[in-house]
Amino acid sequence: MSKDLFPQRSTATPTIYAYQLPNDSSRTGQLKIGDTNKTAKERIKEQIGATRSAFNIVWEESAMRKDGSSFRDYEIHKYLV
Repeated sequence: MSKDLFPQRSTATPTIYAYQLPNDSSRTGQLKIGDTNKTAKERIKEQIGATRSAFNIVWEESAMRKDGSSFRDYEIHKYLV
């Protein structure tokens, strides 16, 4: 059988997440929504970098649909607008 007929499923685990920065008064009430193939905690630490700001993850879920496709953070942004 051809491998093209049954391609291997990706090992990526896309995740959608939202977090807040409780110590940043300029962002009170705001959430950052993102996507990653890592854990949300790993990705957020990359984003905030050396600032070592406190953060609260308020949402972290798989970005995989039942049909095996995935979605990205910009689709959530578009929906919210």
